[in-house]
Amino acid sequence: MRKLKAQRLAVEFLLLASIHAMAGAAPQTAPERGPRGYFPVQLTIQTNADELDLRLTNMLPGVSYLVMTRTNRPYSAWLPFLSVNNLGDTNAASFRINLQTGKAEEAVLLGGQNPGWADHPLMGSARGVPLRMLPQMQFAAGSGEDADGDSLPDLYEDLVTRTDPLSPDTGQTGMEDGYKDPDFDGWCNLQEMYNGTDPLRWNAPPPPSNLGYHPVQRGGESVESVFWGYTPPAPPPFFTVFRKPRSAPDSDWKAVGKVKGKNPGAYYEFIDTNQIIASSVYSVVANYPAPPPRVLPLRCDREGIRQTIRQVECKPFFSRYELTVANTQPHLHYLMLVREGKNGFWKASGFFIGSANGSPVKLPADRRGMLLTNDGPLLLPKVEHIPVLDQPEFTCGSGEDADGDGLPDIYEVLATKTDPDKSDTGATGLLDGYKDLSGDGWTALEKYRRRADPFGKEVPPAGIEIIEPTLESVMQVVQQANQSDFQYEVTAEIRNLKNSQYQPLQQPLETLFPSPHLDAVATNLAIRIRVQLPERKAPPPSHVGGP
Repeated sequence: MRKLKAQRLAVEFLLLASIHAMAGAAPQTAPERGPRGYFPVQLTIQTNADELDLRLTNMLPGVSYLVMTRTNRPYSAWLPFLSVNNLGDTNAASFRINLQTGKAEEAVLLGGQNPGWADHPLMGSARGVPLRMLPQMQFAAGSGEDADGDSLPDLYEDLVTRTDPLSPDTGQTGMEDGYKDPDFDGWCNLQEMYNGTDPLRWNAPPPPSNLGYHPVQRGGESVESVFWGYTPPAPPPFFTVFRKPRSAPDSDWKAVGKVKGKNPGAYYEFIDTNQIIASSVYSVVANYPAPPPRVLPLRCDREGIRQTIRQVECKPFFSRYELTVANTQPHLHYLMLVREGKNGFWKASGFFIGSANGSPVKLPADRRGMLLTNDGPLLLPKVEHIPVLDQPEFTCGSGEDADGDGLPDIYEVLATKTDPDKSDTGATGLLDGYKDLSGDGWTALEKYRRRADPFGKEVPPAGIEIIEPTLESVMQVVQQANQSDFQYEVTAEIRNLKNSQYQPLQQPLETLFPSPHLDAVATNLAIRIRVQLPERKAPPPSHVGGP
């Protein structure tokens, strides 16, 4: 696994800009300042008959940005549209997209020096969108960085794969998020991003690579060796080998054998011992399970999502709970929610899929109310610091995201109280998932992932000052400071007892002690451990130009 970066950039607070189908429509912009001084990147859009003008402001120097687009239809997927690498110290830029050719040209630099822009063609997935449709589509801009090193941009994880951009392996499955195949179609998330396909919906699997065949001698007989490679991280259960005469039409392909799938990246061989046909050719098909039908709620407004709610029976069973859900809609993706009693707040428990034959769905949950199984394409990050429940109440409903704001439908209806069919409830300029509903600096999306109350203030663990500490006492304080599922920033400062000024610690903690023993004392030193929100550096306050 690659090392997780220490902090996430402020650009994760998105702006959603909806474009109206009229020439010269007034652009929509984000607020200049986000919660606790965080600065979201600002996106403005103007269009006419021939061009679409896209402007990014409040950009951070040396940061990559990703612009994505989606239609206004419910449950449509976000597609990567434009990648912008701010290689210099520029804080704002404008791009003009020709609606006839799809070429993205740098139109105006709005500030800074030495921009260092690379070429900016539309990304592969966006090229599949008819250009005439762009004025009717939504756009979002945010971090194109990869905070957790799983090969997926932060924004893409938030809105498309719906994985945790602060964890390289959401759900602790043993595989990095970029290489997961949640829809079991043979394409990993990274490949689906480059292909412009939805990683949560089944697509035709990739073909085998390096297919070849030649005659060999086996047991004194001349047979045909058919060989190929297959690199997807989730190989199929088996491959089917087909053969036909070289000059025969495609209708003459005949199955001649099957080969069981092996480890990712394995090479395969099939020996054709049947009568060799002169000038035969071969083909190999990866046989993945047939995709289940895609089932969506009939309506995605509040009332329609409430109609997907199902009662959940909960029974204690040794050190866990046994849940039973009856009358689920076949193949619908559900999100289980749990709270402590009638007055608690709803938090995400896990995803499951409605029974195909209408039978009750039985699910195990731990004493904190978290599901212990997952049979759908969606994952939640593991949490370690939420309390055990004494009187849990469970419910479930649609786990889809109709409006593309990063929050599941049922979570918006019951937890954040936002509209499941409006990506920006109240037209504030931010997607609902990026709103800070409690004023504590954490977004609704982060509260959802960490199973916290979206309207409750999250208080970081208390820091502490220690005079002439032992190594053991410092280790205990640092451990206590990390007793949170939120990604707080833990910093240490030191001062000499003869000097009243604290200075940031610039060396490993253990080097302050004369020995590695736990009872070693840092003589004449004081250490202060602080826990706070990750530091976000504000970009330059200048804002030049505008529509």
